[in-house]
Amino acid sequence: MTAEQLSGLQRNHLGKRLFLVLWTNDPEVSREDFMDMLPIHFEFLHQLEEQGILFGAGPLRADGESNAAPPSGMAILRATSFAEAASILAEEPFTKNGYRTYQLLAWTLNEGSFSVRLRFGTGTYEVG
Repeated sequence: MTAEQLSGLQRNHLGKRLFLVLWTNDPEVSREDFMDMLPIHFEFLHQLEEQGILFGAGPLRADGESNAAPPSGMAILRATSFAEAASILAEEPFTKNGYRTYQLLAWTLNEGSFSVRLRFGTGTYEVG
């Protein structure tokens, strides 16, 4: 495939640069300490969401794992650079207190879809 052919295939791609965060929790941190920090972590994420920085976040689990504190999680951030994303992550409560480490990767969102269905009469929604 030539560069010109590849360019033609990609011309309609979104090309939105985002930053993927893969978190790994420190197994030495007790479940109690982790759970005590959880409300502060959620508040931090909600603030990022309000600021338009957080695209999505949540725990990662293998098939069959329980709802106990997960060993890892991920987030997708809107940032202009690795440095900006890293400065945001430096303030994340679990990271800031040494409860977890992270890997930061640039991600270019090219393909996919997203839909939201709002039902005004019932005040419900579906995300698909």
